[in-house]
Amino acid sequence: MGCRSSKAASPADSKKGKFDNTRPKLDDEGHLAPEEVRKRITVSKSVSTTTVGEEEKTKIKYAYLTQRGYYDSTPGKPNQDAHSITLKFGGEETDAMFGVYDGHGESGHECSGFTEKDIPRSVAKYIRQKRSQNYISGLKAEGKSTKGAYKPELWPDLDVKQYEECCRKAFEETNKALYDDKVIDDKLSGTTAVTVSFHKGRMTVCNVGDSRVLLGKFNEDAMLSIPLSKDQTPYRKDERERVEAEGAEIKSIDQLQGREEMHDNWGDMVHGEIVNTSRDPPRVWVKGNDFPGTAFTRSIGDAVAANIGVTAEPEIVTRSLTEKDKYLVIASDGVFEFLTNQEVISIVDESDDPVKACEKVREAAYLQWIEHEDRVDDITVIVCFLDNSTAAEPNADGTTEDLVPEVGSFYGTPTKERELISKGDDSGDKKGDKKDSVLPCGLDLCLG
Repeated sequence: MGCRSSKAASPADSKKGKFDNTRPKLDDEGHLAPEEVRKRITVSKSVSTTTVGEEEKTKIKYAYLTQRGYYDSTPGKPNQDAHSITLKFGGEETDAMFGVYDGHGESGHECSGFTEKDIPRSVAKYIRQKRSQNYISGLKAEGKSTKGAYKPELWPDLDVKQYEECCRKAFEETNKALYDDKVIDDKLSGTTAVTVSFHKGRMTVCNVGDSRVLLGKFNEDAMLSIPLSKDQTPYRKDERERVEAEGAEIKSIDQLQGREEMHDNWGDMVHGEIVNTSRDPPRVWVKGNDFPGTAFTRSIGDAVAANIGVTAEPEIVTRSLTEKDKYLVIASDGVFEFLTNQEVISIVDESDDPVKACEKVREAAYLQWIEHEDRVDDITVIVCFLDNSTAAEPNADGTTEDLVPEVGSFYGTPTKERELISKGDDSGDKKGDKKDSVLPCGLDLCLG
C-alpha cells in the first residue's frame, strides 16, 4: 500500500489530492538518484523521550521516519502513509498513543490523513467519557452528590475490557466519519490503522489491515521478535471464511483473468516469519466482478468492500511490559514486504538510538524494494526504545511474557501452492521475473 505522513509532509509531496507527475532524476539503473531519495524522507531531528505509567513506569525513547515511495506509472504519487504520536493522551500525563496509517487507492493519502487525526481524537473521547461515567457511578453508589463531578484528576483508571471497548468504538466511529465525509471519496480507497496506546502501565495494540507492531524482547540470551499484531489478509483462513460468509469471493488477479486455475489453497498463515515471493496474492472481490480487489480483509474506509465483509473492527492485544521488553516497532508494510520480523528487530537492536534505528530500517527496506521491484512503496516506521524495571516472570499471565511460547505457532501454515521462501533461500522473485498483469480498478495504486 501507499500512504501520507502526518507529522510533516515530504518536500516532494504533491498537493492534497493532486499528482504532480514530473519525473524525478533517476540513476543509470533506473532507480531514484540519491538526492531524490533524500528529498522524499522526513525523519525525527532528534530522539524524544516520554514516560508512561505511574507505579509500573516505562521510559520510552522514540523517533519516526517516513519515505515517499516511487511508482514509474505515477511518478507524482504522494506519500500515502501517515503516523501520529500523541503524548499526555486523553488528558493523562503518563498516557500516550503511537499510530501508523497506510493509505491505498486513489484517495489513500486523504484517507490516512483523515484517520491519523480522527482515531487519536475519538479514542481519547471515549476514554474520558468512560472514566467520567465510572466516577459518577461511584459517587451514586456511595450516595454522594454528582454535582460538579467534572474532576478528571479523580476519575478512576479503566480496566482492560473497558479500555479495549473504547478503542473498538473509536475505530468504528472513525470509519463511519470517513464514509460520511463529503470531500474524500473512499468507495475504493481506505487505510490501515495500527495503534499502540499506554494506560495504567498497560500497552494496548489495535490493528486494522496489514501494518504491523513488533516487540523486541530479550529472551534466552537473544533478542526475540514478538509480533503484537496479525496481518489481516486472505492468507488467513479465519479471515477468508469471515469475508466469504459476507458474500466475498477470494481469488488472485491471475485467477480473475483466467491465467491460473481456480482454487482456494491459500494455506492459513500470517506473514512475518518468511517472505512471500508471490506478487499475486489472494484478494477480496465482489462475486462475478473485478472490484474492489483488496489484498486485506480489514480497513478504515473502502466503502464498497465493506459490503462484502471488509470491516474496520480492530483486533486488540493488551499486555503489561517487563524489564525484558526493549523495543517497539510500528510500521507500514513498506518495511515488511521483503524483511522478516526478526530481521527488523535485529536491525533495531544493532542501532545506537531510535533515530539511527529508523534510518537503518528504512535503508534495509528500500534496498530490498529496488532489488526486487520496479516500484518502491511508501515506508513509514516508528521505533521506541523501552526501559522498564518490572521483573519478568516466565509465562506470567497478562504480561508480554505469556506471548513468548506462542511465537512458534503464531505464523501458521503457508500455502503449498504458492512459493513462499525463507530469507536464506535466494530462489525468490527478482525484478522483471514476475508476470505482467493488467490490473483492474486502478489496483496499480494500491498493490500491497
